[in-house]
Amino acid sequence: MVPEGFASGDGSATDTACRHLHRVSGTGDVVPAGGGTPMTGARPELSVVIPLYRSEQTLPALLERLRATLDALGRSWEVVLVDDGSPDETWNVLGEILRGRPEGVRAIRLMRNYGQHNALMCGFRHAEGNVVVTMDDDLQNPPEEIPKLLD
Repeated sequence: MVPEGFASGDGSATDTACRHLHRVSGTGDVVPAGGGTPMTGARPELSVVIPLYRSEQTLPALLERLRATLDALGRSWEVVLVDDGSPDETWNVLGEILRGRPEGVRAIRLMRNYGQHNALMCGFRHAEGNVVVTMDDDLQNPPEEIPKLLD
C-alpha cells in the first residue's frame, strides 16, 4: 500500500516503480546528531539514498561503515535503502540487519527490477532530509567520503 499523497501520479516509470512497493520496513526514526536515541517524527538534516541490487554480500559492511560515518557527522540522519527487485537474498539479509538495529534506516522493496534510476527516484520520494546524498551499494564510493560532500 502506498501512503496517501506519496505518488505523483504522473504515469512515468518512476511513478510505476514507486507504486509497486512490496513492503516498507524499518522504524523511519531519525538518528540525532552524534547518535543517541532516535527521534520519531523529526525531519533529518541528511538523507542517504542507496539503490540495492544483488547486495547480499556487501550490505552488512555498507551499513556498518555508513552508520559509523553518519554518527560522526554531528547531524541528524536517515538512510533509505531501495531493493530494486534483487534475485538474491538482499531483502532477507537486510531484514536480519534491521531486526538487530533498525533506527535511522528505512527499507523499500520494489516488486521487480525497475533499474537504478527508478530505484533512486523512489528513494528520493521517501527521503525526508534537508540534504540528500546518493551512493551505490558496492562500496566503490566509500561512505567515509560523505563528509567531503557536505563541506
